[in-house]
Amino acid sequence: MVILLFTASFLLSLAVSYVIAKLFRESAEGFLSRFFARPLSAAAAKYLEFVIVFVGVTSGTRIHLLQDYIDAPPWNRPELAAQLTQEVWALSIYHTLVDLFYGIVWLLVVFAFLALAAFFYLRRSHWTSLLAKAEPTGAPEDTRPVTTDL
Repeated sequence: MVILLFTASFLLSLAVSYVIAKLFRESAEGFLSRFFARPLSAAAAKYLEFVIVFVGVTSGTRIHLLQDYIDAPPWNRPELAAQLTQEVWALSIYHTLVDLFYGIVWLLVVFAFLALAAFFYLRRSHWTSLLAKAEPTGAPEDTRPVTTDL
């Protein structure tokens, strides 16, 4: 029963993390492309997608329950398995989701700060080829006054 709970939390963490990574892929690439050149922002977005899945799985999987079960003496294992009621399952699934989101949110906060730090570092260095090119703002406005002849 403990192995089943561990497997359920692992698969749930993997599925939710994968969905979150796919949802954030385009927005992360769009955010990064404003600061960095297109190849660099695409590579960073792919890396972020992988890291979201990795952090989500490692944060959300309930490894402590399996660890406590394995570390327990053999005569105590049936009692530990019997304690896994529906309430414990529900609480464990809830903690899986909360810990998963908590880990991913912290990852995104750290990633945003690192991206901004990299941007300012590259801006001051001579590696300006890694930065995004400034977009044209449009045609310059005509400063002459508009007159209408009727």
